[in-house]
Amino acid sequence: MKTPPIKIRAMLIAVVASIIIIGIGWFSIQKMRAASDDMAAIYNDLAVPIKQLKIISDMYAVNVIDAHNKADAGIITVDKAIAEIARAQVEINTQWQAYKNTTIDPEEQVEIEQLEPLFKAANNDVNNLIAVLKKGNKKEISAITQANYANIDLVTEKINVLIDLQLNVAKTKYAQSLTNFESFVKTIILCTLLGVLTSLIYAGFFARNISKLLGGEPAKAREVLNTIANGDLSQEIQVAATDKNSLFSATQKMQTNLRSLISQIQISADS
Repeated sequence: MKTPPIKIRAMLIAVVASIIIIGIGWFSIQKMRAASDDMAAIYNDLAVPIKQLKIISDMYAVNVIDAHNKADAGIITVDKAIAEIARAQVEINTQWQAYKNTTIDPEEQVEIEQLEPLFKAANNDVNNLIAVLKKGNKKEISAITQANYANIDLVTEKINVLIDLQLNVAKTKYAQSLTNFESFVKTIILCTLLGVLTSLIYAGFFARNISKLLGGEPAKAREVLNTIANGDLSQEIQVAATDKNSLFSATQKMQTNLRSLISQIQISADS
């Protein structure tokens, strides 16, 4: 079998190293893309729903209850209080529908089903509050107490449960992402080590083969050939007994033949 030229073998080392680098790069890109998708899922399926639930809770606490209290204290007008509460009703419904359109796990679904009737009761309380405010009777407005907000309190408590569920899921996904990252780092390290080892092994075989072809170090081969080229055939060329095909072996044979030829010429000249 014909041995490939040195140039081809040197290029093979570069090709193998390039393939390893490209493979590691491609694997890294895929893993980073997966990590990006996980982060997007955490934001869209966890962070956004938590924000939606928080808005609902704030709308009940600030725009409904706080508006009533301010109207009762004369800080804002009754009409402004009614407008704030009406805006809260629209926003609560919008955020709740948007929340239900996100990814819902079975445990959340159970809480949602329990929360739906509580929303209806709370909305009835809010509608009753609006009716009282529209009458403009100061005594009736002042007569509304925290007890009238019992259903709203139940809704906000249930919303807090949903928020806690979202946070627990986020914590689990975060732990999973850390595990995935650690696995990714280990895989990259392993692939890099394997790549380096493969390159070193191939480079070792290449260097050994070159050394076998030369029969010694390239610098020594240059020195020997320069000496012969300058007409000095006295230097002994050391070649292993098993070396029959290397450059050093061929140079040794050439030196021996030149010595023999020069000797014969001298004998012929003397006779």
